[in-house]
Amino acid sequence: MISLPSVFLKSQDIVNFAKEMADVCQPNDIHWFDGSQEEYNALCNLLVLNGTFK
Repeated sequence: MISLPSVFLKSQDIVNFAKEMADVCQPNDIHWFDGSQEEYNALCNLLVLNGTFK
């Protein structure tokens, strides 16, 4: 099951594409990026914790 994107996403075509790809790829989770500084910081911290960033 795919979660619905935040309100920032206005294109139903993108939502439909993501649903199709989720059906094919069966991901555990889907993250809808919003491009915020908070999101960037969280992703960088995750990459550091996993050893991708130093």
